[in-house]
Formats: sequence, C-alpha cells, structure tokens
Amino acid sequence: DRTAADVRTAVRGYAAAESAAGRVVRGIQVGAGHALGTSGPVGWVLAAAGGLTLAAVAAQRVVTLRLLRRTPTATGVTLNALSRWTRTLEGPAGLVGWVLVGEGPPPPDPRQTGVLEPVLPFVGGFLRGALPGGAPGPVVVAGTASGQVPVAAGTAEELWGWVGVARWLTGTVPSGLVVARSLTRPPGPAQAPPRGIPDLVAGIERTYPAPPGDPGAAGPGGGPPGQPPAPAGSAGAGAGTIEVKELRRPDGTRTWVVTVPGTQEWGPVQGPNPFDLTSNLGLVARGADDVTAAVVRAMELAGIRPGEPVVLTGHSQGGIAAAAVAAAPALQERFDVRAVVTAGSPVGTIDLPPDVVGVHLEHATDLVAGCDAAPNPDTPTRTTAVVDLGAAPDAATRAAAASPLASHQVRTYARTAAGLEGAGDPRWDAASAQVAALLADTTTVGTAWYSAVRVPPPSPGARG
Repeated sequence: DRTAADVRTAVRGYAAAESAAGRVVRGIQVGAGHALGTSGPVGWVLAAAGGLTLAAVAAQRVVTLRLLRRTPTATGVTLNALSRWTRTLEGPAGLVGWVLVGEGPPPPDPRQTGVLEPVLPFVGGFLRGALPGGAPGPVVVAGTASGQVPVAAGTAEELWGWVGVARWLTGTVPSGLVVARSLTRPPGPAQAPPRGIPDLVAGIERTYPAPPGDPGAAGPGGGPPGQPPAPAGSAGAGAGTIEVKELRRPDGTRTWVVTVPGTQEWGPVQGPNPFDLTSNLGLVARGADDVTAAVVRAMELAGIRPGEPVVLTGHSQGGIAAAAVAAAPALQERFDVRAVVTAGSPVGTIDLPPDVVGVHLEHATDLVAGCDAAPNPDTPTRTTAVVDLGAAPDAATRAAAASPLASHQVRTYARTAAGLEGAGDPRWDAASAQVAALLADTTTVGTAWYSAVRVPPPSPGARG
C-alpha cells in the first residue's frame, strides 16, 4: 500500500509539473504572437520576409548536408553514422535527424491535432494583438481546474466583440430563438434503444440535414430519393434539429439521450439556423450562444425531470454544447447529466463535474478537435481516444485520413466508435461500460425531434 501511495503521489507531482510547464510554454507563445500582432502591417511584412529568408537558408543547409552524406569524406562518414542512430529515435530528435540526413521517422503530418494544438496559442495571441482595440497585453489566464490556458476562449471573446460591433454598424438587430417540436419529423415509433457508445455516435447522423448529392441523402419522408419513405429516425433531418430519446425501464424509471449535431451554416452573419459560426464563437468564448440555449429548451420541452439520468451526445459544435450544458452550475440542479459523449469536438477547456463520465473521440487528422489549443483533461472520469485513421483495418477509414474534412465527418467517427469496442483498451472498455450501464435494461423508446430557428424581431409598425 505504501508503494502504491508513493507511485500515485509521484504521478500527481509529474502531472502538476507537466501542466505548469505547459502553461509557461503557452504563455510564451501567446506573448510572442501578441507582440507580432501589435506590430502592425509593417511588422507582419518584415516577419514574413524574415521567415522566408530563414526557411530558404535552412533548406540550403539541409540539401548541402544530404549531399555531403553521400561523399567519401569524414563528414559523410559522420552523417551516415548519425543516420543509423536516428532511425531508432522518435519525437523532436528523430525529426531533426530526418531533416538533416533523411533517415528516421518522417516529420509529423501538419493535419494532425497534435501538430495543430501547439501552434494555436501563437495564432490566438496574434489575432488578439492584430484586432483593433484588442487587449493591451497578452492575457494569459492561470487556467481552469485542469490547468489549461483558455487561449482559444480569449481570442473568441475578441472576435465575438467585433461581431457585436458589426451588428451595430449595419443596424442588425439580434434575432430571437424559437425551439419547438418538429412538424416535419413526427415522433418515431418504438425502436431499439442505444446500447453503448457506437450506437450513440452513429445516431448523431440522424440529426443532420442530408447534403445535396449525397447517396444517402434523404428524400420526402426521410428515404433516399426515388425510394419509398424510410422509417422515422433515418438520415435527413431538418436544419437545426435536436433529437431527444426517452428510454423506459420495466420499473417505470426513465433515462434520456439528447443528441446534438454540429455546425451547418458557415457564413459569418447570423441566419435562421443557430448551428452556425456565430454560435461557435459564443461557445468557445463561453458566452451566451443559441445552440446551448436550444439544447436546454429542447430538454425542457421533452419533460426531463430533475433526478432523471441524461446522456448528452454531440458531434463537433454539438459536442461543445453538450459539454457546456453538463458543466453549467446553473443547470446541474435542473438536469442530472450522467455522461457526455463527444466526437470531433474541441472540449479541452471545459471542466466537467467529477460525477459526469466524459468520453471524447478524436481523429489525429481532424483539425477541428484541436481548435481549443489544449489537450482534454486526463481525469478518472474522462477518457479521450485519439485514433490514427491511417492505421485502420478497412480501406474506407484509411482513405478518410487523407482529408481533414473526411476525418471530421460523423460517419467516420461512427466507424471509429464501432472499431474501438472489443479492441482491448482497458480505459476505453471501462468508460464504455459506464455509458452502457446507463442505457441497460431499456424496454421501450420514445423519440422526439425539436427544431431550433432564429426569428427576426417584429418591425416597429407590426401589429399583433
């Protein structure tokens, strides 16, 4: 017991030291980016010219070293010895060896989340410095309970402020949000309830509108074009749809599953669909956003009572909203959220309550998952699976690794979730079992869909 306690103490000390070092490094990155941002266009041009010059000089040196390696000289012998040694190294040392002599591990794929996350603090600092009226200095907050620096949140706050300025300059009045039971997707009949994480992730696709030209695009009634209407619950929901499932047990107790899609509109201006970029800014800035408000309203309309277990599932933007609902102190008395399952969602700066199970799926080549510039907290109740699609056994999943867009698709995440079941990873199996326990012994399912839409305020001359 004493040895185990010493090991746990050492692990906590190592984690604290690593977290502190990470905060220092991110602070330096934010400061450097902010200094460049405040230097103005002249500074940006000079920095770009200097960077290109350094890159050209470095490329010249690399080519020279690689040519010398092939010559029968003392330098060539030394470089060949270095080449054999670097073949066994990983990380920065292996990367340096690969650059200098062309051996060892290849450089990391710039599309991978692990490559993107270290760069984002610098980018966030630069944007905060470059925006007019930005913070006078690089604001580096001590961090959340998980020790992360919310650089992305600070940058989003700056951008969110400028969205407000743009609204004022254009005379745009914020629209009101209306959430109502969907008229185009009536409640579905009883169907097999979700039994675990793969079912939850696969079910997210039902909440997305089918894209035009998609072979699985839904026609009238939810079925493929030219085919008979598909049963309720198939792909092809209306825009801004949130799904709420009521799971009943033989004793009459209920568990609820709330499913939230991701971004559907990519324009910079608010439109009728709240699942857009402006809601993304509000979510990351931890301000008021329409997606979180829509999720809460849908849960209220569904009749979820205090004390009834809730499982929140979301993809991309929907995963951020799901985590935000679970983390909001004001909502914890109203809803008993027991688990949050996210796919491709940047939730590293959101601290879930310790009694909420968090399961996060990320693909190494999905850039969206790294947009928070911070790794997910590693706690006993949170599990993050970062999967390399390029090593997948099936060809369709391996092909998705070549595209950040395909890496982010919910269909790809559904295949990943199914593949992780039974793969033998102890932490994943433990988290999966906890989620499955919340869904076990369900005998009937009631499903309802809720549509969220922004409506313009009435004009001054309008009459009721």
